Amino acid sequence: MTIDFNHLQQYTAGDRHLEAEVLGLFVETARSALSTLKSTCSGEEWRMVAHKLKGSALAVGAWDLAEISRRAELAGPTAPGVQDLLRELASHIADTTAVIAATCADSEGAAKR
Repeated sequence: MTIDFNHLQQYTAGDRHLEAEVLGLFVETARSALSTLKSTCSGEEWRMVAHKLKGSALAVGAWDLAEISRRAELAGPTAPGVQDLLRELASHIADTTAVIAATCADSEGAAKR
């Protein structure tokens, strides 16, 4: 499961508009975090960005992405295998944002009916 929508609905008290807003902010945060992680050499910046990504993933119920972010937070930018970790993050972010896009499109379609 990419996102635990039950968790998200509890987090947003079932407010669909708030849910869409939270998911939109998550997508922005995730994409920005990945870009920064790919380009930074600073261990401090890396840990801060990975920690923020982990928190955002936990907020929306993206448990697998949160776990990968936790591993990234501990690893740092110079750890062995960091490129594999970045590819794993990128893959999970792409999967999660695709699910979000499909979910939001379905919600908009249902609202227009």
